[in-house]
Amino acid sequence: MNISREKAIRLAKKIESQFTSNHMILFVGQSTTEESLSDIVLSLPWSCVFTTRRDAAFSSLFINENRTVTEYSLTNVSTIPLNRSCIPVLRLYGVEGQSKDNGEDDFLAELGLSSSENTELNKKYIDLWPKLLQYINQMFVIGYNSAVETDIPLVELARGLYSVPDENVTFFEVAEDDVKLEKVAASKRFPVYNDSFSEILGIVPAKSYDTSALVTDSNIGNIYYINGQAVSIDDLDLAQTRHFATLLTDKEVFSIRPQGKYQQSAYFLNFLNQSSSEGPQWYGYLNNTHYYLEREYYSVLRDLIELFACSGMKSEYPILLQGNPSSSKSVTLGALAFEFYNRHDFPVIFIHDEFLSLTAGSIEFDALNTLMSKIQYASTSPILLFWDCSSHRNVLSHAKQLVKDLKNVGRNVVVICSSYLYFSEKKNDQYFYIRKKEKRIQLHKLTENTKENQKKNIKKADGCYIVSADRIMTKAENKKLRQLFSRYSGIASSYLNRWWEKLDEEGHNDIFDYFYTLISLIRPELQEGLSLEQDIVSKYIKKQLNRIKSTYLKEVNEKKSNIFELAGFDLSEIGLSKEEVCLLTENDKEDEIYDLDKFFTCIALFSQFKLSVPSNFALKILLKESPKNFSVFTDSGKELFRIITKDIPWIKYGQHGANEDFTFSFRNTREAEIFLDKNEISIDRQINIVCDLLDYLGNDYQENGYVDYYIKISLQQLLRLLGPNTSYIEFQRNGIRKGNHEAFMKKLGIIITKLESLRTFYGIPDEDGTFANIEVTFVREHYGKRDIIYSEQGKPWENSPSEYSMKDFHIRLEKLSSAISLAETVISNIEKNIHEMPKYERKYVWDTRNALINEMVLCNLFAETIAKEYVDWCWDCQVEPVDKWRNNNFVLPYPAIFKRMKSVIDSDPANGYYYNTLFKIFEREYSRPELSERLKMQYLMEITQISDSIDGNSSLIIINRGANGRDELSEYILSINEHAKDYSIGINQILNREGSNDMFLQQYDQLMDVNNPTGILFVCRTELERGKLLKITDRLNDNQIDICKKIIDFMYLDGNYNCIEGNATALAFLIRVVWMYNTGLPFYSHEECLTIGLNLKQWKQLDTLCSEYYKLTLEYASPRIVLINALARLHTSNSFRECDSIIQHIHERNFYSSNRMNTPFIYCDETGKPYTYSGKVLSTKNTSGFIAVNKLPRYLGGNVGVRFKMYNLGITNINRMPKKNDILNELEIGIGYPGFALYRESGRKLRKEV
Repeated sequence: MNISREKAIRLAKKIESQFTSNHMILFVGQSTTEESLSDIVLSLPWSCVFTTRRDAAFSSLFINENRTVTEYSLTNVSTIPLNRSCIPVLRLYGVEGQSKDNGEDDFLAELGLSSSENTELNKKYIDLWPKLLQYINQMFVIGYNSAVETDIPLVELARGLYSVPDENVTFFEVAEDDVKLEKVAASKRFPVYNDSFSEILGIVPAKSYDTSALVTDSNIGNIYYINGQAVSIDDLDLAQTRHFATLLTDKEVFSIRPQGKYQQSAYFLNFLNQSSSEGPQWYGYLNNTHYYLEREYYSVLRDLIELFACSGMKSEYPILLQGNPSSSKSVTLGALAFEFYNRHDFPVIFIHDEFLSLTAGSIEFDALNTLMSKIQYASTSPILLFWDCSSHRNVLSHAKQLVKDLKNVGRNVVVICSSYLYFSEKKNDQYFYIRKKEKRIQLHKLTENTKENQKKNIKKADGCYIVSADRIMTKAENKKLRQLFSRYSGIASSYLNRWWEKLDEEGHNDIFDYFYTLISLIRPELQEGLSLEQDIVSKYIKKQLNRIKSTYLKEVNEKKSNIFELAGFDLSEIGLSKEEVCLLTENDKEDEIYDLDKFFTCIALFSQFKLSVPSNFALKILLKESPKNFSVFTDSGKELFRIITKDIPWIKYGQHGANEDFTFSFRNTREAEIFLDKNEISIDRQINIVCDLLDYLGNDYQENGYVDYYIKISLQQLLRLLGPNTSYIEFQRNGIRKGNHEAFMKKLGIIITKLESLRTFYGIPDEDGTFANIEVTFVREHYGKRDIIYSEQGKPWENSPSEYSMKDFHIRLEKLSSAISLAETVISNIEKNIHEMPKYERKYVWDTRNALINEMVLCNLFAETIAKEYVDWCWDCQVEPVDKWRNNNFVLPYPAIFKRMKSVIDSDPANGYYYNTLFKIFEREYSRPELSERLKMQYLMEITQISDSIDGNSSLIIINRGANGRDELSEYILSINEHAKDYSIGINQILNREGSNDMFLQQYDQLMDVNNPTGILFVCRTELERGKLLKITDRLNDNQIDICKKIIDFMYLDGNYNCIEGNATALAFLIRVVWMYNTGLPFYSHEECLTIGLNLKQWKQLDTLCSEYYKLTLEYASPRIVLINALARLHTSNSFRECDSIIQHIHERNFYSSNRMNTPFIYCDETGKPYTYSGKVLSTKNTSGFIAVNKLPRYLGGNVGVRFKMYNLGITNINRMPKKNDILNELEIGIGYPGFALYRESGRKLRKEV
């Protein structure tokens, strides 16, 4: 090496540290060698890679078991999230062989030209450098030689680096004679090394790198316990989950052991401050540092967990510890996790991340599943999963779905979560209490006969067990708290006693008030001391900033040289005049170049919601958006960065996960709230700051042509928590800050205008529809949901005439009409472009599409209401209404709404919010006086198909059933069933013309005359209802099968089937009944791996009906019916290719719920016995792989071979995991929504057991 060993070691350690605080970007030129791209270079946690190499295999070099890549070559990009687990690889010259004209390369070869000479440099990618390297990020360049003609020309490299901050790029492996490159680098103070990047890194042992992508060679201390036996686990097995989940090991739990009185007092303060915000502080649960207060509900929760884990009780339900903020939930979960770990009976995993998404198929879920599978190789004992996820979202639904998804992949797990208060009191809620008898724990239901001294301390509701946490302390808890502070606080007992007396006088027994007051005794900067701390530190920081300002200005003045002139280029060559260069290098010379107050205010605004501010965003605010070329690698930049990340005690800086940006936040939400209150940051000022932040995003896009992913996401999170659908508990009903939220809602129009400007003025692209969804939601709330016509108080303008005017009505209607149009445009674009998006984005984007349709429909509902108000107001005021609003031409018709909302429900069948919207629209339409009886019947029959699918599917757990604990969904279903009673006539009454309902008979005949099957469907539904088949969950009995036969015969009558065959709703009904008749099973069952035996005639009937149904519905087809069609086609044709082609009709965009991962059917013979096959293992990864199955095509569903999972083959020991080229027998073919999957009988039985 040309540099000394000592310097190389210092450089390697510096590089190592940068990966822990910055996003690191790699540029790979065409002169790289195999040695340059060694394993140590490839395995580093890069956030982005640029390359001029064109070999197709290049991107795959960065793939390992912890990460994947997303490749960009010929396409332009508007947003690239810097991502360590899915690295963006940007090809500046595309990929070899990739061209717009397939014959282009051959033509060039005939002329003696290589394809590389033809490629054009994608300058759009180079234009990203100034943005990506802004402030704190750095790029390492390896393998670039300006003399290589096929590589990026030096003039283009210099152009791209011109606006990059000084010292933010480092060159390695530079040829010693590359003088021009060295001049370019020198002008920007970019370090240049002739040495190999790989060699420099190699001088430091790999084990010293503390990143999720690098693995140590030791597992010392990584010991956990199962059934009293110690089990070791390698760091490699923990790497994938390290950023979000912790497997408790001796190394983790006992890493800190405070000794001595002084150290124990210091750590006591840390424990109080950090347990909620930073996750469990394990030292606080040790015997000699028992810092936590054991609350009364602790033993109840402990016994409930023990019951599920120790007694072998199989529970499909999570356990929720719910309560208001600051009710000791985080500390209690930490204490329980520690206690159960210390028992050495069960593996314990702890997650401290309230915003984590653990949905099936996500990177985090797969990583967690892999870790659990490795744990369960040693034993099938249950894993205790503690998830501290109290946040401003529906924890209940996430917890239930997580349990279901983990059970689906064979995990034996008990899930314990924390949540904020879940407002739900329903008639069917059940209460329980714990009783211990001879050391056995028993769960008893609380009844009217239960003794009064038994408390209602456990509730079973909405698919989970709930234990309530309370902020009000009992006398015993109060006494224990005083003992804790006396022992560990280090405060004189006489001083403490005065405070106890003061708190007693004030009548406080709220644990938050106690802790907050008592912590302020230890650390005065909290409460009153916090204000003093902020004032003093702020003054100190401002002095420091003024001190380094002079250093910064000196650095600016030294930059007189021009990068291009130093490199020997003529300015005319690059299209810049001397004056333009001077203009570009001019710097902001204001006296105050830092805005510290706004920096703090912005971070506090986010932190009150447990959000953090991306580092680039925060620095942009601090630096007043200038200068562009600020860098933390200059002398002044280093000093500034040190001050704002190290010297401000209430500000935290860091990266929260492997895929997240580096961010700033307050230590905790309470300090952020105090800062906002103390500095009198009013709602108006907060709104102005939000508008400024949106302007920052817009200006940033206009300057760079690029949307900063993390800034965009953080702003959207902030807007959602401030907006009408907020999940922030303090803004909701009975929340202590509800008044603040109401004040914000009144000013929502200002935010709406700013959101509009993102589209119309700044032109920010919104491919995923997220900004549109927020804007439409805000419009719906602000301009639509203001009043309700004809309320109990009468017409609203009669009570408040000054608030209503022609102009006001026109504005509201115009805004709602524009929101509907915006939603339609964005929805159309998403549906058209969804398959061009990366796979990992599709579910999120389709969820946005669903939410946007729902908001569009609600806007439509309110617009129609306001249009009616408008016409009535005009009549009362004797003015002529405008035709545009009087005629309601802008309002979507009901059939279009029904079709859209049904597709949303098919896509997300577990979300009650969507059902409620559709049912609300239906009730409005059904109650119209002008609606004909024929349409009423038709609409009612269509809606009953959806309501019946809820009533008849016990395995479907629906969340978001209504607001504020009200079960609106059940209310709507009850109302629909009441409507249907008006048409309750059976088959015999129709055939024999019996009964007294002459009006229905008359309507029935009229419908038949126009080939409308609505009457037929009502008659058949009545038969299902009488046979108790609408809500059936078990196998059909003989009587019920006879009823199905009766319905089928009736529907197949000549005149009847002519009506049915051209109507999708009627065909779906007939398929449902034929399925129940042939199989004896409920249609809506979500049971997996069903072994169904039918004869060829029965399969042909289902195949024909399903095919006809699909022709009528296409992309709006029910996924369940399409899958039955695929199964039937396989039996009638014996063709796996035909079956696969039908499965592909279940467009991923239309079915993203977790149920799509299920495998409902096994391919069986006529008796219901599964066909068995043999096959050869093609590949494996962790606990899954692909097998080439004999007699099956090699390529199905875009895969090579058929996927298998170890557990589905009945294998529970990792040592028996099949290896490549192994031959496996007794394989069964599963048919599910994602395609084919392999099972064995033993694997199917294991799945049914869990």
